[in-house]
Amino acid sequence: MTYVRFMISSIFYPLLAEIPVVLLIPPPLSLALVSLLLLGQTVPVVIPRVKAWQRRRAVEAELPFVGMLLFVLSHESFPNIVDAFSKIRELGSDVFPGMSLEASILQRNVTYGGTSEASAVESTFAAHPSEQFRSFLHGYLTALLTGREIHGFAREEAGRFVAGLEERWQGFARLTSSMTEVAFTLLSIFPVGIQMVATTFLNPHSVNLLLLSHTLLVGTTVGIIFLIDKVQPAIHDKEYSFASTALLVALWSSCSLLMYTGYLTPIESLIPPLSVSLLLVVWSRRHFRLLHAGESEVGLLLHDLAEESRAGASLPIALSRVMAYSARFPSTRESLRTFSTLLDLGYDPVAAQKRITHGSWLVRVSMSILAVAFLTGGGYELLDRLSASFRRISDARHSLSVSILPFAVLGVFVPLISGAAVWLLSGIGSLGSFLPNLAAQSQGPGVALSISLTSLLSGLIVTKAYTLSLRNLVVMPPLIAATLVSLLIFGVR
Repeated sequence: MTYVRFMISSIFYPLLAEIPVVLLIPPPLSLALVSLLLLGQTVPVVIPRVKAWQRRRAVEAELPFVGMLLFVLSHESFPNIVDAFSKIRELGSDVFPGMSLEASILQRNVTYGGTSEASAVESTFAAHPSEQFRSFLHGYLTALLTGREIHGFAREEAGRFVAGLEERWQGFARLTSSMTEVAFTLLSIFPVGIQMVATTFLNPHSVNLLLLSHTLLVGTTVGIIFLIDKVQPAIHDKEYSFASTALLVALWSSCSLLMYTGYLTPIESLIPPLSVSLLLVVWSRRHFRLLHAGESEVGLLLHDLAEESRAGASLPIALSRVMAYSARFPSTRESLRTFSTLLDLGYDPVAAQKRITHGSWLVRVSMSILAVAFLTGGGYELLDRLSASFRRISDARHSLSVSILPFAVLGVFVPLISGAAVWLLSGIGSLGSFLPNLAAQSQGPGVALSISLTSLLSGLIVTKAYTLSLRNLVVMPPLIAATLVSLLIFGVR
């Protein structure tokens, strides 16, 4: 109630200042002042919604793996909700960052709430932003109260969550493909539109109009990237430093500005970004290669452990046998060796898995669930089901990359299409006097800047859509090279 009063006050009281500002101060100064007040008014409304969305997104991304963990935990026991959340918290925030936070909140309410565990669970999560999470907890409580077998409930929920995660990745792939296609269409024709605007409005105000157009295009691109990120299922891979992307964008922007002011030619302005992007891709290649390889190796590792268990070996012996041919797992070999060595030294399996620092979230989650399986003595049937689930998730993410790959290739052609369109309009303008400025404007710095800007924005969209991150710059060197080729072939100076 206190926050509600604060929110209403923050919306109402600024109105007392906004009305006199609009009435007494002429625009555009009044608009600027009112915009600042409006921004302050939206903060109390926007921030809680963003926090709730982040909380819901993190929890729903982890639910399939929580279902698998509960399936393993219930192999030889019947854990209640508090026990299950305690185990999630014990595994660490590197494995379940969202659920660990929920477990901490539940533990606090159970310890200091003065009510029963069931009442504490209901009161803690009654207003949780994720309906899927609330439904899972309701089903769990119902299973406990009715005496239903928890192992069967966990198996059904894990399968349902994995199927739902597959559907979300497929839906994300379709939506991203559509947004990328629209963005590429816009970016391809934008330099042509800039040229037509410069030709039609050749006056002192045309520069301001061009700068405004560029600003709107940047804003649209940022909106597309945020929308892609919003619909993308959450992943908790260890992020590569964003400094590399910021460095490339800053360098590209600086060179484009020097080109626009006449200090560099369009060709010269692209050589430094191309060189730096190649170096950044080489430096980050190992990090992202380990991430992708680890995702594909998880299912195979669990499958091999299941086959060894099927032959009658216990999990520790099965792990030692798998380690004998660990060359099959080049990305996860060090993680396996660390886990196996710590077990031989007498470490608890849960404590041993905390020492695993692999960048892939799927690898860390799989090793944590495997550690719990060591504690509960899970057999080959359990490992086989876990293997199938992780392979389904890995295949869903791989199919996303395959479906986006054609659009990533199409992104390389954006600067070529833009250059060809500018060249075509220049040729049309040189044929007659009905558009006397058309040919001249195609050789101005404004058009070259537009092509360079649309290339950068296309690269950022492709990077986000194809790699699910703005940190993996693998698509940037081909796109910069395509921009360079476009300027060389079509003679934009």
